[in-house]
Amino acid sequence: MPAPESEIVGRGPRVALDGDLDLRRARDVRALLQDALADRAAVEVDVSGLTGIDVGVLQLLISARKSAEHNGMKLSLDARSSTALQAALVSAGLVGPDGNARTPEEAFWFGGKGSENGRT
Repeated sequence: MPAPESEIVGRGPRVALDGDLDLRRARDVRALLQDALADRAAVEVDVSGLTGIDVGVLQLLISARKSAEHNGMKLSLDARSSTALQAALVSAGLVGPDGNARTPEEAFWFGGKGSENGRT
């Protein structure tokens, strides 16, 4: 299982998370996000390669987004989410049962849009 990766894209870094992210990998994800946000105002997280994600890692992403906002930074997700992420979000109640955002806060999971395909 490969470690999460980071690369610089455009004006800010792009952090790629792939594979099965469970609690054992949460510490690696946290460190990667902290490093990426340490000296940049914006970080985009590419989740298109996820095959599984634990609710604890979802909570970590929520916490990282809120911490970034509190510090005047932006953490966003690449809107091309994986099927595994979509299923985990529905299962955890973080989006509607149809897989779409019900609130602007839930739109975070789709790159600020209402759903993966851009519906609001």
